[in-house]
Amino acid sequence: MAQPGEFTARAFLRGRLTLTQAEGVAATIAAANTQQLEGAKSLLNGRTGETYRVWADELTTLLALVEAGIDFTDQEDVVAIAPAALAARAACLRDAIRAHLGTARARENPSALPRVVLAGAPNAGKSTLFNALLGRPRAIASPTIGTTRDVLAEELDLSPDIPGAGPVLLCDVPGL
Repeated sequence: MAQPGEFTARAFLRGRLTLTQAEGVAATIAAANTQQLEGAKSLLNGRTGETYRVWADELTTLLALVEAGIDFTDQEDVVAIAPAALAARAACLRDAIRAHLGTARARENPSALPRVVLAGAPNAGKSTLFNALLGRPRAIASPTIGTTRDVLAEELDLSPDIPGAGPVLLCDVPGL
């Protein structure tokens, strides 16, 4: 018998779904009202992912322009971005994100914790790191490949180490 989410996970791992689309499947299942269902549809059809990619591209471009101005000031053909231009472009990006979040807040599940997934190759030390972060032995750590078969998830409060941070759901997964 397939476990919950197994077919979606297989589709993602085989490249048939993007991570955003896989999250859309989970959001569709968890939707409790029309607004949440609309948000899930936006994830599934890729609109949300494309919006995020545009923002990430703009932020990356701004960072590259700032770094070029710092690192290559001795080069004649490199001109740093003017502070006013940087501020204007950053403000546009901020406003676009705020506008988007204004409509998305109704779709968010405020009780859901952010997931931090320890993913990587088999025997890379994911379970050992999982145990170390929790401060107790929760996962079986072994030199035998394939020891971790299921996803282990534990709540981890980050606030003692990172002021202002809160709890996350730390997940140990089998090797990829």
